[in-house]
Amino acid sequence: MAASTTIRVPQDFRDRLRRVSENRHTSLTDTLHDALEALRREEFFDAIARSEADLREDPVAWASYLAEADEWSRASVLDGVEAASTSS
Repeated sequence: MAASTTIRVPQDFRDRLRRVSENRHTSLTDTLHDALEALRREEFFDAIARSEADLREDPVAWASYLAEADEWSRASVLDGVEAASTSS
């Protein structure tokens, strides 16, 4: 079991967390863990969106990105197809 600690939160926060936990039929710890994971994912995808927006501002860099993405998508679609067709 992982080490634990106590944190101070306003009582209304604890009550809201408890209600969400009860609705989800999970523990307070699991609910808090899931909420933190959702925030982590949100931050991750926001960072990707910001990076893409920055990249779009440079037409040369954006064109290069699209070309590379196209190469990767064609490579993954064809992955194994050539080997299977030449081995028969």
